[in-house]
Amino acid sequence: MRQFVLPEDWDGGSPVRVTGKRSRYLTGVLRLVPGDRFPGVDAAGRAWDLLVVEIGAGGVVLSATEAGKRESTLPDVRSGARAPDGPAKPADAPCPALPRIVLAQAVTKGPAMDRIVRHATEAGVALVLPVLAERSVPDPDKGRVERWRRISREALQQSGSAIPTAIGEVGPLATIAEALGPARGRRRGIFCHEAPLARASFHRYLGERIDELVVCVGPEGGFSTREAAFLESIGFGPVGLGPNILRAETAALFALAAAEIVILERESWTASE
Repeated sequence: MRQFVLPEDWDGGSPVRVTGKRSRYLTGVLRLVPGDRFPGVDAAGRAWDLLVVEIGAGGVVLSATEAGKRESTLPDVRSGARAPDGPAKPADAPCPALPRIVLAQAVTKGPAMDRIVRHATEAGVALVLPVLAERSVPDPDKGRVERWRRISREALQQSGSAIPTAIGEVGPLATIAEALGPARGRRRGIFCHEAPLARASFHRYLGERIDELVVCVGPEGGFSTREAAFLESIGFGPVGLGPNILRAETAALFALAAAEIVILERESWTASE
């Protein structure tokens, strides 16, 4: 575990009482004992230094102190490494900031959607919006949404990402604008399509600074012609992912990785043009 995800209903006060499966994870899997320190993150993405104060039948009691800048590499508690006493050391060089990233993912079959949620969390996506497209599987039940949220929480703990990934409710593609809500600053929307629709590259779409990026990826079989036209009508730009036909889960990871690398390296390639 790279960090512990604090309960969603925690109000920011100390101490923190952890019960149920999360308590058993700390004591039974990680075998933490009173006095152990480890990093945590809350639902808002704030970093916390956590200390095990008490372990009992009612759960685990933690003290929480808001942390400063994260270390470039967090200690992995499961490996036996313990967080050092005192404040964490800041990384030598700050990483360029990414905009808020949203993945609007058409619901896929079975475990493929589970893997997409896990990869998106590891990639620092702030929100995954499961959408129903014409070629999507039937509307998943509430149990699948809760499963995706649990997978996201586990991935957040393992990856050490400082950005908690929220999983939205499932909704039709036609209501994506409403689901996104008002833009948080300057928003750029793109959607992946295997047909030669793209009129701009990732570099062109992301050549200017933005505050929010929405990446829309289709289901197995991709978006229909009608859906592609709809996405363009609400301001999304089509982008291609190369000559090969990718599985939906591969396309999501490919698109997120391509977009993030272009944004992170923007200063170097714009200077050379």
